[in-house]
Amino acid sequence: MKPFAERNPRYVGVMVLIAVLAVVAGALDFSKIGFLHHDSAYHAQLADAGSLVPGEQVTVAGTRVGSVTGLHLDGDRVRLDFTIRSGLKLGSLTTLSVKILSPLGQEYVQLASAGPGVLRPGATIPLRRTSGTATILSTLDQAGTTLGSIDEGQLAKSLAVVSQDLSGTTPSATAAVIKGLGRLSDVIVNRQSELAQLVDETNQVVATLDDHRGQLVDLIGQAGLVLQVVQERQSDIKQVLDATTALSNAVSQIITNKQANLSALLTNLKTVSGVLANDSGNLAKAVPLLSGLASYLSNATGSGPYFDAIAPTLLVDDHLVAQCTKPGVTPPYSLLSPGCQP
Repeated sequence: MKPFAERNPRYVGVMVLIAVLAVVAGALDFSKIGFLHHDSAYHAQLADAGSLVPGEQVTVAGTRVGSVTGLHLDGDRVRLDFTIRSGLKLGSLTTLSVKILSPLGQEYVQLASAGPGVLRPGATIPLRRTSGTATILSTLDQAGTTLGSIDEGQLAKSLAVVSQDLSGTTPSATAAVIKGLGRLSDVIVNRQSELAQLVDETNQVVATLDDHRGQLVDLIGQAGLVLQVVQERQSDIKQVLDATTALSNAVSQIITNKQANLSALLTNLKTVSGVLANDSGNLAKAVPLLSGLASYLSNATGSGPYFDAIAPTLLVDDHLVAQCTKPGVTPPYSLLSPGCQP
């Protein structure tokens, strides 16, 4: 190799100049050097671009993670193109807001990661999950549009009614109303974070409903089918209701016309139940005797088409048989004897 002093000074100067220019360019716009950084591109839909321009920063949780690369008109909305550094994961329900960076109107894009899953590079954040920011110019423009659409005659009548109401209100009542409004504003200011969380959760619910709008439409369609079936069966349902009404009327007439007979029937049933209750003891004793009688009758008639019986029991009185069967009593030698001997 040639020593450095022996090289062509012009060639060395050009190489040094190129190196210096490359270092300066890299220092001024280091983030746009493609072979050093691999950014992920995303898109978003905005209702109004406002004062947003390419090159504005994109932040997550207050930290710059990318920049705006382009703004394009897409129908009645604006398509925002931006990039963030590779490796940063965003949820599938990530929201985008345009915020004011300085009082001069400079704006930036703020991302809030939300939802399960991952927002893939190249995805588009829909309009329902994006929001713009209110500047002085946009607020005045919106106020002018709103004021221009107000009916002046109706406004005059409303102000006259308010004036009449206020004229009939005591100063103490007016002061109480103003004090109440002040307390309400204090509550809103103190609960600002909770209200913001409520709005975010409401947006998530709306997004979920929008994602499942197909199932909701199917459910509404099935409800319409059920209603159609009910309408088709309306005549059958009417017949059933008419028959039920006729049956209830017939039962009411029977109860009304036959009330005397029903009263007599209930009285007789009460009498019969009283008799059965009084003779419950005798009935309880009769059941075993009937069981024994059934056994004797089975034995007497079990030998064929004949009935077995003992003749003396037919000629002697029952009380004599009972007396002679007692223990320790001697039966008589003749059936004609007056009785058994002890």
